[in-house]
Amino acid sequence: MWSQAKCLSGLGDIYRLLGQYDDADEAYTASVKFYNVINDLKGKAQSLSGLGRLYVYQDKYEDAIKNYNAALNLYVQLGELHGLDQRNEAYVLVGLADVYRIIAEYSDAESCYHSAMASFIKVEDKFGEANCLVGLAELDNTRKNDDSAQKFYAKVSTYISHWAMYMDRLIVWLDLVILIGNVESTEEQSYNIKRLWSYFALLALFMDKQTVYWE
Repeated sequence: MWSQAKCLSGLGDIYRLLGQYDDADEAYTASVKFYNVINDLKGKAQSLSGLGRLYVYQDKYEDAIKNYNAALNLYVQLGELHGLDQRNEAYVLVGLADVYRIIAEYSDAESCYHSAMASFIKVEDKFGEANCLVGLAELDNTRKNDDSAQKFYAKVSTYISHWAMYMDRLIVWLDLVILIGNVESTEEQSYNIKRLWSYFALLALFMDKQTVYWE
């Protein structure tokens, strides 16, 4: 049953990328049910997080928040039970922060970014740290706090010694551009292009170019 749940979660990811949102929703939901039966909290949290991402693509922000919070609670529970690191929890917080920023709940977004940052620092996840800095910069850019946004962008440049890690992730997103051309959903394209642009902004900073802003 674990294999079935894992495959369904993977199918959810594929359907989401292809813009087949109803199929993705069905696959993720079935995966959650299987994980419930075998009491696999980590697997369930991953599928709930997948549902959160799916609903962001569909602009169903309340549903996204609901599923992200459910995943977050499970990761917190897992950490308390098994002493797992907080990396997965932190990435869910970044997802939540992105949603709060989109719906103009700026205080909640800022709180989530900072909480995620603290966890990433604890587990020494440099990519996660930089992701939070970019999110905070985007947040201040949205709030027209240009000076603060520029400071956050500048901080990202301090991660230059970890550039190989970012190059690997950038290559993944470049590959995704090829897929974007085959995705009919404009929401999916917009979201993926936005994240891709974030990495290009990081690249510009690492190459000691001028600060890049995006909306």
